[in-house]
Amino acid sequence: RNGSILYQLLTQGLKRPVRDTQSIERIIKGAENLQTFLETNAEAALQFENISVDTLFFSESNAQWKRIADIRWEGHKVLKQIGPLWKESLVLAIAEQYDRTEAVEQYEQWITWMVDRLHLDQALSIEPLLNGSQIQQRVLPYARDEAFKQIMEAQEEWQVRHGYAARADNNHEARLIAHLRDAFPEFAGHCEGEDGV
Repeated sequence: RNGSILYQLLTQGLKRPVRDTQSIERIIKGAENLQTFLETNAEAALQFENISVDTLFFSESNAQWKRIADIRWEGHKVLKQIGPLWKESLVLAIAEQYDRTEAVEQYEQWITWMVDRLHLDQALSIEPLLNGSQIQQRVLPYARDEAFKQIMEAQEEWQVRHGYAARADNNHEARLIAHLRDAFPEFAGHCEGEDGV
């Protein structure tokens, strides 16, 4: 089913289990995507190397916030596609460009920026702030099943851009609700818990 040269070499030539070869292929493909991400954001990594999303003032009108939010969303999609093996992909992406000593230094710098500054590692464990039932009852009462995939993806992007933690923060939740209603006005309406209900 998978006709790549690497797959054939590992399964037939080296007799590796299919599960091993799939993981290795994911690492290699992930390295390609991560290399593109690193190259695209190398300048931003230097510019924002000492800025943490924990302390950055979040504002739609803040150009610095918008740039970092874009990077977070871009990185989130890359790591989510790779899965738990993303650090192995990062090692491979960097090892292809540098000698051993410089590769170690580069790896440590990128890990610091991606994990400690941007919290991109949390891409693999993000939880929706609102589930489908809550969205239909409180946010978009006219949404139907076929629209929920798009709505949940919009919520995920908003959470990534505004902070990963699904915080029990009324203001945080209220901003998300307003965003979803603006994004999907055709499904908005008077919801449970609002004045007059």
